[in-house]
Amino acid sequence: MSLRLLEDTSSGNRTRAPWWAWGCGAELSPGDVANQRRLMVLMVVWIATLAPISMALKRWEESLGPAAYALALAPTLFFLGVAWAYVRFVREADELTRKIHLEGMAVGFGVGVVYLLGYPVFETVGAPEGDLSYALLPMVTGYITGIYRAQRRYR
Repeated sequence: MSLRLLEDTSSGNRTRAPWWAWGCGAELSPGDVANQRRLMVLMVVWIATLAPISMALKRWEESLGPAAYALALAPTLFFLGVAWAYVRFVREADELTRKIHLEGMAVGFGVGVVYLLGYPVFETVGAPEGDLSYALLPMVTGYITGIYRAQRRYR
């Protein structure tokens, strides 16, 4: 059974997915393109603020005083925007794109749980001490791998 929707493409309301919309269907509605663009812009802003703010806090934490908390809150607020944009994108996407992203999230979550539960065991036998934030890399890698595998399966 195919998950592809029967669509009326004669209206011309579908457009080829731009390069930054990887992980979506080959054709997107104008609303999907706008949602994906919003998501990408917010992700770039989040990443662009995260590194400099983290470095500033490490360097000047004591001299910033209470302002350090406000500064530390900024990337978190941007990430909440990213999460909101992603939820909106998935809610408004077609069934196939939702299925692909759900599979990506499932793989990413599973890999993250394995890392979070498994790495402390390696620490007891001498592996370097890990930080909780290090779980993001395996989770994102699992998410991307899950999307890639689902796209290949459904195309």
